[in-house]
Amino acid sequence: MARELFYSIINTESSKMNQQILAYIKQEAKSGRSLKEIKKSLMQMMRFNNWSAPQIEGALNQFQAQSAVGKPEMPEPTELPDSNPSAYIKPKSRFGKILATAFLLVLFLGGASAYAYFYIFPSPEKVIQEMFEQQQKINSFGYKSQVDLKISSEKGSVANGRFLIKVNGQYDMRDAKNIKSLSVIDANLSGGFFGNLSISLEARTFGDISYIEATNLPKLGFIDLSPIQNKWIKIDAKDAAKQLGMSGELEKREEEKNKIQDVLHERMDEITKLFKELGVVQSIDKLPNSVLNGHKTYHYKIFVNKDALRGFLSETLKIVDPKQKMSKEESVSFNGFFDSLRIKDVEVWIGKEDKLLYGVLVNLKLQDPKSASNNEFTLDIKFNDYDKPTNIKVPAGAKSIQDVLKMGASLGKFGGLEPVQKKALAAKRDAEIKQIRFALKVYSGKYGHYPTALSQLFPEFLPKVPGDSESGVKYEYKPQQDGKGYSLCAQTPEGQKCSFSF
Repeated sequence: MARELFYSIINTESSKMNQQILAYIKQEAKSGRSLKEIKKSLMQMMRFNNWSAPQIEGALNQFQAQSAVGKPEMPEPTELPDSNPSAYIKPKSRFGKILATAFLLVLFLGGASAYAYFYIFPSPEKVIQEMFEQQQKINSFGYKSQVDLKISSEKGSVANGRFLIKVNGQYDMRDAKNIKSLSVIDANLSGGFFGNLSISLEARTFGDISYIEATNLPKLGFIDLSPIQNKWIKIDAKDAAKQLGMSGELEKREEEKNKIQDVLHERMDEITKLFKELGVVQSIDKLPNSVLNGHKTYHYKIFVNKDALRGFLSETLKIVDPKQKMSKEESVSFNGFFDSLRIKDVEVWIGKEDKLLYGVLVNLKLQDPKSASNNEFTLDIKFNDYDKPTNIKVPAGAKSIQDVLKMGASLGKFGGLEPVQKKALAAKRDAEIKQIRFALKVYSGKYGHYPTALSQLFPEFLPKVPGDSESGVKYEYKPQQDGKGYSLCAQTPEGQKCSFSF
């Protein structure tokens, strides 16, 4: 009887294991994974579940056969008629009872192991996939990050040093037309040409408008930055581009950015498939679970195939813009970067309950034998407060960048922001002259002569009467008597600049 019980238990256990493997295959295939990927995961799971390679091969063959001919699923194995085997099998010897008890224990442990793996210890691939799905639903979050860049080349070089940036912030995407962010930044530069420098800033953004307050600035000697310390400065990117005559360039860049985002959204499935096919993620190791920001997390170490990553980025660039090709210099730089790249560590922490990302650690090394450089880059980010209310408000009393630039005028030569102010005013003056000249040309084309005063260009040809007393730029316009030509001079604190047309 012991022998019959032995074979009965073996057959029941084998059938249950086959069902467990088959259930896993169906689940993963439904999520879009290939049989090759599923088989690789199953082989990695063998040692945790007492599976064998023949059992895995048998279950894969059974799944392929069912998929090909549409066979119904295998019925669940028949349960024993009674929870007590002695009700229908009575071993005649003490040895038979011990043997039966031992195999029932193995059966129980095998089933418990499989249950724990699928429901308590899910595969890293499945957890990471769920994490990507959950992150897409998030509208706001907080974070703490640290970027550590160590630069080391030849001994004694002024380029050697360490750049450390710490950022605490919030990000709010509830209003897609007015995305808000807050960042408190502490940056430290040690060694190198500048010695030791420390900068502390707070930045808040509301769409295209940014507000910046410098709470700690370095003393550079050749320029005095104290007038802008502890003062909120408002920077409107569109307005600044307009004043510098760069509106067209800004709009072009915005269009290109939107185009790239649209392409990425439309072809994300293709890009994801390419990522998997190229095998960018070589393997994933499960590290001891930990608690991060009060959340129990899965902790994984990801091994990235550098050459596969190089190929993936290269192909993705082609998908985003098929017409754009790398120049020879860009290609050399791109490949040179990956040749010198060493991916030391990539780790992630994912919440057990909500499957949200709570931590990322990336450690890279760039080693170039030709220049003897050995640089190291570390990025450490911890996320928190998912979908909780944020407190990002427009600061009161903020000054425009124009007001700040004017502060430098009273600080004397080489003091304050005078060099920056001069450059900005010169750029504004040149842009306005081009705008006025174009308006004069259009006016002449329509009326057959140039206007007697610049004020006649407003509002048909110019949005405002030329001349900005606040910036110190004034224009002198003199048309010729026959109306066929003119002279246009810009009077600035730096001198006079004239333009003529005959």
